[in-house]
Amino acid sequence: MRELAKAQTSSGLYAGVGFALITFRDWPNEYQAELATSGLQSYRALTPRVFGTASSLLQRIVKPPLLEWGLDFCRKVNSEYLVLHFHNAWISGIFQPIRSHKNITIRSVATYHGINADFKGQPIRHLIHRWMARQHLRFGVQLTSVDSENPKVAECLFGIPSSNFIVIPNGAPEVNPIVTFQLKQANCLTVGHVGGINRAKGWVIAAEGVRTARSTGRDIRLIVAGAGPDEKEASQWHRKHPEWFDFIGFVHDPQKSVFPRLDGFVLMAEREGLPMAIIEAMSVGLPVIATSVGGIPDAVLPHQTGLLIPRTALSLAEALCDIYDHPERRVFMSRQALSVFRERFEIKRIVSKYHSVYCGEHS
Repeated sequence: MRELAKAQTSSGLYAGVGFALITFRDWPNEYQAELATSGLQSYRALTPRVFGTASSLLQRIVKPPLLEWGLDFCRKVNSEYLVLHFHNAWISGIFQPIRSHKNITIRSVATYHGINADFKGQPIRHLIHRWMARQHLRFGVQLTSVDSENPKVAECLFGIPSSNFIVIPNGAPEVNPIVTFQLKQANCLTVGHVGGINRAKGWVIAAEGVRTARSTGRDIRLIVAGAGPDEKEASQWHRKHPEWFDFIGFVHDPQKSVFPRLDGFVLMAEREGLPMAIIEAMSVGLPVIATSVGGIPDAVLPHQTGLLIPRTALSLAEALCDIYDHPERRVFMSRQALSVFRERFEIKRIVSKYHSVYCGEHS
């Protein structure tokens, strides 16, 4: 969202771009500091840290002043047209309806970044979330999805026709247009996992896959970056295998700080939407080895921008050994990754697509 807002601001298409945030009280101070230095108008409301569904329902009772924020913003930027772009998917149905007010025309857009719940064995919770999602239909909210898989899941879970969605992928700026396609270190292949440090994201499978590949005598190394419940275990891997496993914890801007150190990106996820990490990896010409889940196949084209493999350490080890032994394949996928990024995911293209939605050109 940060990069999208910055690109929308610099596009000159809008009178103003701002943030409205609903956060837990323990929202990290560094996030607040980053927002303060962004130059964007921001509004923030606090919510108790309780179970997710309960937290959403609480916001129905004690509503954040979204309309008041929007009207205040319109006054500050001297605009009579307001787009409320919700990035919390179907949960944003809890805030509807938000109708136009006096001389201010308001349009609501909700983006689905990934549906990671199936609500099996949770009929009441399923009904609540289905009601939230269908609020979008009831009040004419324009729906977008970052990948082509979300609409199908939304239709199955919530009864929202997939035809109601416009697919607009995540995007990123190209921060390093000069890309070399040589190994960062001679005869050493370095890959990375950037994301949540938990089992579902697959960092353990990545570690086990690299360890298996190394057992063949090939010098393959892994850098793991991110935060999550498995940080202690990741640190233990680092202490046990410092020669090839590097855990660097949370990083602020992996596109600039981590990806330039890598020869490839690995994501052995159990479930996903279309991860920003994949888009950012492609922006610096990294081939991606990942599982074929969620929206990942929208970006990872087999044997072109990367490889789609089963979610096992052995499958990963085989893939790593293959690109280690055949550098020409890695170089080809690197070039294709950068090319596809520029064609589909460069942030200016995403700004243009959302602008069409904001203007109602897809209605």
